[in-house]
Amino acid sequence: MNQTHQQVAESIVEHFRAGLSESARQHIDSEHFTRLATLIRGALSAEQTVAVDLVDELLGKLRARVDAPQLEL
Repeated sequence: MNQTHQQVAESIVEHFRAGLSESARQHIDSEHFTRLATLIRGALSAEQTVAVDLVDELLGKLRARVDAPQLEL
Protein backbone atom coordinates (compact mmCIF):
# COMPACT_ATOMS: atom_id res chain seq x y z
CA MET A 1 0.00 0.00 0.00
CA ASN A 2 1.29 3.38 -0.81
CA GLN A 3 1.29 6.74 0.92
CA THR A 4 -1.61 8.03 -1.16
CA HIS A 5 -3.79 5.14 -0.01
CA GLN A 6 -2.83 5.92 3.58
CA GLN A 7 -3.80 9.57 3.18
CA VAL A 8 -7.09 8.77 1.45
CA ALA A 9 -8.00 6.17 4.08
CA GLU A 10 -7.24 8.56 6.92
CA SER A 11 -9.30 11.29 5.27
CA ILE A 12 -12.28 8.96 4.84
CA VAL A 13 -12.06 7.79 8.44
CA GLU A 14 -11.87 11.38 9.70
CA HIS A 15 -14.94 12.35 7.65
CA PHE A 16 -16.75 9.31 8.98
CA ARG A 17 -15.75 10.11 12.56
CA ALA A 18 -16.85 13.73 12.17
CA GLY A 19 -20.27 12.59 10.98
CA LEU A 20 -20.88 10.48 14.06
CA SER A 21 -22.77 11.75 17.04
CA GLU A 22 -20.87 12.25 20.28
CA SER A 23 -22.71 9.26 21.70
CA ALA A 24 -21.63 7.02 18.82
CA ARG A 25 -18.02 8.21 19.10
CA GLN A 26 -17.98 7.19 22.74
CA HIS A 27 -18.74 3.59 21.75
CA ILE A 28 -16.09 3.36 19.03
CA ASP A 29 -12.47 3.29 20.13
CA SER A 30 -9.38 4.18 18.13
CA GLU A 31 -8.72 0.50 17.33
CA HIS A 32 -11.97 0.38 15.37
CA PHE A 33 -11.07 3.50 13.40
CA THR A 34 -7.61 2.08 12.73
CA ARG A 35 -9.20 -1.16 11.49
CA LEU A 36 -11.54 0.82 9.24
CA ALA A 37 -8.56 2.68 7.74
CA THR A 38 -6.80 -0.65 7.15
CA LEU A 39 -9.85 -2.05 5.37
CA ILE A 40 -10.11 1.05 3.20
CA ARG A 41 -6.41 0.87 2.25
CA GLY A 42 -6.85 -2.80 1.34
CA ALA A 43 -9.84 -2.01 -0.86
CA LEU A 44 -7.95 0.80 -2.60
CA SER A 45 -5.00 -1.49 -3.25
CA ALA A 46 -7.24 -4.24 -4.60
CA GLU A 47 -8.93 -1.81 -6.99
CA GLN A 48 -5.57 -0.47 -8.10
CA THR A 49 -4.42 -4.03 -8.83
CA VAL A 50 -7.54 -4.65 -10.95
CA ALA A 51 -6.89 -1.42 -12.88
CA VAL A 52 -3.26 -2.38 -13.51
CA ASP A 53 -4.31 -5.82 -14.74
CA LEU A 54 -6.82 -4.26 -17.14
CA VAL A 55 -4.19 -1.86 -18.49
CA ASP A 56 -1.74 -4.77 -18.92
CA GLU A 57 -4.37 -6.72 -20.83
CA LEU A 58 -5.12 -3.75 -23.07
CA LEU A 59 -1.42 -3.15 -23.67
CA GLY A 60 -0.99 -6.77 -24.72
CA LYS A 61 -3.87 -6.50 -27.18
CA LEU A 62 -2.52 -3.27 -28.64
CA ARG A 63 0.96 -4.74 -29.06
CA ALA A 64 -0.51 -7.80 -30.77
CA ARG A 65 -2.30 -5.55 -33.26
CA VAL A 66 0.84 -3.54 -33.97
CA ASP A 67 3.08 -6.60 -34.26
CA ALA A 68 0.68 -8.58 -36.44
CA PRO A 69 1.51 -8.47 -40.14
CA GLN A 70 -1.02 -6.55 -42.15
CA LEU A 71 -2.24 -8.51 -45.17
CA GLU A 72 -3.66 -6.34 -47.92
CA LEU A 73 -6.21 -8.30 -49.91
